[in-house]
Amino acid sequence: MKQLRSISWALAALVLGGMLGTAAQAQDNEQTERIRAALASPERSAENKARDEARRPIQVIRFLGIETGMTVLDVVAAGGWYTEVLSAAVGPSGKVLSHNPEFFAQREGFVEAAQMRADELGNVELVIGDIADAGIDGQADAAISALNLHDMYNSGGEQAALSLLEGVYTALKPGGVFGLIDHVGVEGEDNAELHRMLPSDARRLLIDAGFEVESVSDLLENPDDDHTLGVRDPSVGTRTGSCSARASRTEGAANARRLRHHRRAAPRDGAAACVERHPLAVPAAGRLDHRGGGGLRAPACRRRRPAAAAGVRARVKYPCASTPRRHSSVGRAGVL
Repeated sequence: MKQLRSISWALAALVLGGMLGTAAQAQDNEQTERIRAALASPERSAENKARDEARRPIQVIRFLGIETGMTVLDVVAAGGWYTEVLSAAVGPSGKVLSHNPEFFAQREGFVEAAQMRADELGNVELVIGDIADAGIDGQADAAISALNLHDMYNSGGEQAALSLLEGVYTALKPGGVFGLIDHVGVEGEDNAELHRMLPSDARRLLIDAGFEVESVSDLLENPDDDHTLGVRDPSVGTRTGSCSARASRTEGAANARRLRHHRRAAPRDGAAACVERHPLAVPAAGRLDHRGGGGLRAPACRRRRPAAAAGVRARVKYPCASTPRRHSSVGRAGVL
């Protein structure tokens, strides 16, 4: 009798597992069909359609784990290419927060065009200005920033890039996912002029903003992209090689983030004050430039890595940056 009950439970588990798997597959198929229909819409601009093939939207959505019904933040949405894709991905039961900075909104007709697009899509809400001041803390299940961070970093510097990423971090729910995509740059080139970025810099900024880098992908890598050319070079077109990373807002990463903020606030009055302000720090000779601190230096101290900070991975290989493209052979572009 006991054996029969065990068999019955096993069969029930198999049936339930099959039903759940079938339901998940059906949802994936439904989402894919929505995205394909959105991409084929005659209402989309020719400029946006020209980007579809290289950007592989369905694969990116799967990589990030964006699901029907989610609230997703499109960071610096600009012309709205990803806003359109995300609107279809989350479906009528989801919502897209389409963000743009204030200086975009000052362009003539920009907000009106963005609002018209939002009204047509039906599940899009505009967010203008700094994300941290938008009143959306903890609302997003996921966020994505595509081909934007390099501009913040190259033109505004370290603090501007961190401010953007920290705003995204705050907007996410605990456990929320952030997808970062950007043009690959290489060491020794003027990446600011080329509108590119070292993947190692992107990784450092993500971690410094409190994220844990979970996964990286060469999904958007283009073997024909010459990383020494600017992304606006006519020979490059819309097919630059881009790095894709999935990061998350996790408690371990948040602990490490608090550590970094404490270190930045420390007075420059020697090792004793450093230890007093930072129980997790130990005295060290001289001032050390910490890799995780965005170039800011702690006052005569070196951070000891506690168990609480273990959520931040020390090194994650970034396949899409492992073989930078030049006309001649070069070394690695760095890792994310």
